[in-house]
Amino acid sequence: MDDIFLLLFLLSVFFLVVGLILPTTFSRFFKGQATRKKIGLTFGGAMIVFFLLFGVTTETPASQQNPNPQTTATASNDAAPIVEQLQTPEDKIKTMIASAFSAKTNMGKTRVIDTEVTKQGEGYKVWVKFNADENLTASMTISAMKSDMAEYYRALYSQDLGVANATVTAYLELTDKYGNKSDERVFETVLTKAEAQKLNWNESDTMLRRQFIPNVWVVAFAHPVAR
Repeated sequence: MDDIFLLLFLLSVFFLVVGLILPTTFSRFFKGQATRKKIGLTFGGAMIVFFLLFGVTTETPASQQNPNPQTTATASNDAAPIVEQLQTPEDKIKTMIASAFSAKTNMGKTRVIDTEVTKQGEGYKVWVKFNADENLTASMTISAMKSDMAEYYRALYSQDLGVANATVTAYLELTDKYGNKSDERVFETVLTKAEAQKLNWNESDTMLRRQFIPNVWVVAFAHPVAR
């Protein structure tokens, strides 16, 4: 049915254009008084009517689009807990680390190099290695790198993921005295659960990343560029 109304709509458009250009073409239908006004009202009105009918007949009923919205919503809500249940604690930790920042650095490198999760007593030992962003100056680069490192600790300890001990290592592209470039370990810190539990995680992200977390982590390695 919608095809018929579409055809009639197109014919109305065609007749309207022809009638406005050559009104005499339709003289026999208007008893010799074929004016542009009459033609415009007749075929213009027909065009509107057929267009509306075409729209009505092609509209999919809401019941066909979603026969049971409540069932669909319930199924979607039920799926989330199932997916979460299928994730192991190790997977949850890796997912949290991967989602802390964008997948790429500002230089287009893969952000997270590796996330190692191993069992340690009743909890997990985590080692995160990441490529840091580069900035305008060396000091700005190191400052941003430490802030990002603190964010990884916040992701690991601000929720109950079972992390007992965490190490985070940052890498940067360095140039040696011969002009050769390579990604090197520049800064590595360790933060235990015992220390992390003392932090006020309700503090602002800025204060946590810039001050409080760096105050309690232990520096395990610092390249001269990061000192």
